[in-house]
Amino acid sequence: MAGLRVDLFLTRKDGKTPIGFYRYHADMKGKYGSHWRWEIEDRGLLENNHWYGIEQYAKMNTPGKNDGTLRAWVDGKPAFAKVDIRMRDTDKLKIELIWFNLYHGGSKAAEKDHHIYLDDVVISRKPIGMVKVRK
Repeated sequence: MAGLRVDLFLTRKDGKTPIGFYRYHADMKGKYGSHWRWEIEDRGLLENNHWYGIEQYAKMNTPGKNDGTLRAWVDGKPAFAKVDIRMRDTDKLKIELIWFNLYHGGSKAAEKDHHIYLDDVVISRKPIGMVKVRK
């Protein structure tokens, strides 16, 4: 399962919120998935009160090979690319659903309400290009 992870509530850098993929895969080192932050030119560091165009791409690997792919773009510019993932060892595992998750993290409850606004969510087998992002 690939998904957008937004650590809105815990880890911030220079007042910005880092986002990334949280992925379970065949080469994990423990029982928890790997968290890969979107770090190309810090495009995965998002400011509050700002609209962003986020695009993601996931391609399963050939069973047993490290050729799976995860890519991400922020406002049409590359934010993440990993093309050597062994997600599975059998062709019976396939992408079957999209899991859209915003995660507070840990066992501590949020100390106050938090809000995020999402709009124009599209799921497609082909690139659709950027929709006009609000400013």
